[in-house]
Amino acid sequence: MKGLRTISSLLFSAVLQAALLTPAVAAQDSEPPIAMKIDRSEIPVNMFFKGATVHVEGTIPAGCDAAILCAGEEHAVELKRKGKVLGFLWMSVGDAVFEDVPSVYVLHTTRPLPELAPSPVLEELGLGYPALRASAPPSTPPIERDADFAEFLKLKESEGLYSYHDQGVKLQPGPSGAIRVSADCLLPTKAPWGEYQVRLFGFSEGKGELLRSERLRVTPVGVTSHISSLARNHGLLYGIFAVVIALAVGLLTGLAFGLGSKKGD
Repeated sequence: MKGLRTISSLLFSAVLQAALLTPAVAAQDSEPPIAMKIDRSEIPVNMFFKGATVHVEGTIPAGCDAAILCAGEEHAVELKRKGKVLGFLWMSVGDAVFEDVPSVYVLHTTRPLPELAPSPVLEELGLGYPALRASAPPSTPPIERDADFAEFLKLKESEGLYSYHDQGVKLQPGPSGAIRVSADCLLPTKAPWGEYQVRLFGFSEGKGELLRSERLRVTPVGVTSHISSLARNHGLLYGIFAVVIALAVGLLTGLAFGLGSKKGD
């Protein structure tokens, strides 16, 4: 009898624990999955590269907003600051150096950034141009910093390397308790080689966090790869090769124009 009571007690304890755990497990199962995927992990660059589009898809909890960022490797950028000398001559009057700015910055959001979160939250996540402005040289006066950063943005946007789309993330109904998000990040012809990060951010009630991140590589192939290797490993030979190519192109151009002028006579 004593043994039966012990077994009954153990069975009752096990059933009680299972009953207590079941709601917690059900709650975990009911939480919407957070996921992200990109349609490619590598972009080959050859002599005829005209840019590429990276399609990004993901799921986030219902009621949240999203931001999708494709960013290149960070590096320093040095620009020549122009100004008037003697009141009428436009000349280089100094350098503006921006530390740790991404080579490419393509940002898509569901709504304008100020509607997603306060500025300190966005700056901490590195989202938006004001967050990048923090890399402007702190030693220069604020007015010059603003002007330098405006010129920096103008240059990057003209090259297609920087872009911001405040309604670029599409929303669709997803699984129970979740919504699907998607965006197309366009990398321009001038997109540099190297490693990129594609990041998915979620926002709710003024708070934001990084949800998922995937790596993307832009890699030279074919002739482009050989030229890149030559420039990286044999600088002198690459310089000689570049001069020879330039001379050959100049010679062929001269011959073409010479033949054309003779035909015209």
